Amino acid sequence: MVTRSKVYLKRLKNLLLAAALLWLLTYAALLLLDTAYPPDLSRYKDISTVVTDRHGQWLRVYLSRDDKRRIATRHQQLPKDYLSLLINYEDRHFYRHNGIDVAAIFRALWQNMQAGKTVSGASTLTMQTAKLLTPRPRTLNNKIIEAFRAWQLERRFTKAEILDMYVTLAPVGGNREGLTAAAHYYLNKPVAKLSLAESAWLVALPQSPGRLSRNDAAAISARNKVLKRALDHRLIDARRYRQALAEPLTITRTPFPLLAPHLSDYSLAKAQKQISQQNSQKANSQAGPPAVPGQVTTSLDKTLQSGLHQVLAAQLPLQQHNANLAAAILHNGSGEWLAYVGSADFFAASRQGQVDMLSAVRSPGSTLKPFITLLAFDWLNYQPQTTIDDTPITAAYHPGNYDGLYQGQMTLADALLRSRNVPAVRLLQKIKPDYFVSHLQKHGLTLFFPKQGSANLSVALGGVGVRGDDLAKSYRRLANCAYGTGKKPAIADSNSCRQVTHILRQSQDGKGRVFFGREPLAFKTGTAYGWRDRWLFAYSKDYTIVLWSGRADGQFAERRASAEALIPVLRQVVGLLPHPPTAYQSFKSANTSGKQLPPRLRHVSSSQREASLSTKKQHHRELRIAAPLPGSTIDYRRQQALNLHVRDGSPPFIYLLNDRIFAQTADRQVTFQPTVSGSYHLLVIDSKGSSAESHFYLQPQPHLPTGRRAVFHQ
Repeated sequence: MVTRSKVYLKRLKNLLLAAALLWLLTYAALLLLDTAYPPDLSRYKDISTVVTDRHGQWLRVYLSRDDKRRIATRHQQLPKDYLSLLINYEDRHFYRHNGIDVAAIFRALWQNMQAGKTVSGASTLTMQTAKLLTPRPRTLNNKIIEAFRAWQLERRFTKAEILDMYVTLAPVGGNREGLTAAAHYYLNKPVAKLSLAESAWLVALPQSPGRLSRNDAAAISARNKVLKRALDHRLIDARRYRQALAEPLTITRTPFPLLAPHLSDYSLAKAQKQISQQNSQKANSQAGPPAVPGQVTTSLDKTLQSGLHQVLAAQLPLQQHNANLAAAILHNGSGEWLAYVGSADFFAASRQGQVDMLSAVRSPGSTLKPFITLLAFDWLNYQPQTTIDDTPITAAYHPGNYDGLYQGQMTLADALLRSRNVPAVRLLQKIKPDYFVSHLQKHGLTLFFPKQGSANLSVALGGVGVRGDDLAKSYRRLANCAYGTGKKPAIADSNSCRQVTHILRQSQDGKGRVFFGREPLAFKTGTAYGWRDRWLFAYSKDYTIVLWSGRADGQFAERRASAEALIPVLRQVVGLLPHPPTAYQSFKSANTSGKQLPPRLRHVSSSQREASLSTKKQHHRELRIAAPLPGSTIDYRRQQALNLHVRDGSPPFIYLLNDRIFAQTADRQVTFQPTVSGSYHLLVIDSKGSSAESHFYLQPQPHLPTGRRAVFHQ
């Protein structure tokens, strides 16, 4: 008997050792598999970026790389009711198992055997999360894989992190995933503000999003089932249960916002660059941070952004079919954008709506004139009442005024207020174009010249490229200098800034000056050659505004209108600004009479070069344009090149087409490949400073017989 007992004990011992060895081998195999095949978190990291305003309001929600609205959600954002309802309904033992609920498995097997069909499942929340990370068809083999993946998740992450994965990846209908996306799209509210009844419905929604996302009995029944189970397990009392049942389920599909698409793109690119730099310095952990930012906060104010977009959208039908509008509002104190609309219609292909016209390099027209006057006051000590000649220029570069007329002598204040071209060019010649350009660049304004191009007098009239958002920042520097709120070094002496601001405050249209509360706005308009760009820059003590209208493709506007047409739009934009002032600071200059000025400062004299040019003409054969002849109309076909030909003069030559530098070369003939018909203005300047110009018109000709050449009509 004793011997038999020893045999049994030995067998039991061997059996236990074999079981222990088997368990160790199995566990070792699982560890090896875990190391060799870690869980794939790519879907969890591939989230949508939500761009918000300064107050956290959504401006734009990007699609993930796999085209989902998958918005990162953290359990801390969710109401406690939701989490307790979820765990009670889906996995009551969530905090007690390691990803696999063995008791639930046996219970499901027993119930299914009794029913003869599948009536109960044993998937834990962790197993559901594993399936959401790597979706697979429902098969027995895949259930085993999901169980292994659930065990892996439990080994690597906390319960809270697993909940984060579930509430981010849970399907809620269409290409939307996660509780945050569901709360916005169906209920138009943040997840933190979900009621008990709404939380119950969202617990049930991932089971069948297509069927349960409608306002019908199926959705209400699913919600009530979740609430009943919560009542049965005493998570809620009878009073809250009755209140939740009585609450109507109102599903209103709310589109995801698309405000400030251009600024959102810039902000996202900047955030992604920062993430890339961080990840290059240290390895990314398994669970995060995600490969893309979940949220990017901008300086914009959603109310202002929406209002500015509505103003431009209302104006857009009044523009040509291929024209567009853009505008932005800058806070002078912080230098931050409060509203930024790079295009009035982002999706208008005919208007090239996806081009950000505030960051595109364009001609500024006359909008650099205030800075020329500013430096004339600051550097040369001229005053607003200093006079200047508005008479034909006899020097090399001799542009005329917009209206083709001349006013004789006028004050610098009048010249700026009336935006006279000739006085601006004469002032810039006094300042020196290279000094002027260098000063603006030193203070943050980037100016764009063609290759091998350099500063010249055409800068005064827009013969240079700028970005509208950059130039708005220069106007902000002018405002801060005038009001004494800017950082040092200022763009100019504060008295000069106040003098220019006082002049620009007199700008007006047929309805008079523009006011922000009691404060008159200082503003300047500018129109580029061919009406392709029309600008308006305005500023008060607190805000700077930029408005643009024109053609994004850079072609001539079909309807000729100056930038003054933007002044009514400015009045509407000013009406959006908060906190209009009840008083304002006057900037009247102490110098009110020309008699008080020293003789040297009473009048801007003509340059020596201009005064002596007439005596030099006899020694220098004047530059002439041989083709195209002034006033000619040219029949041309597409892809046909035209020759620009000059005679006499001294090389090298600068060729300007429509106020843009086209070529700088010693050649007397250059080839021009036109892309559109219309009016053209050719200006050529030689090394001696002489210039010649020709206005000509390109007339499209659909077909020319073989051998026939373009005809010049004189």
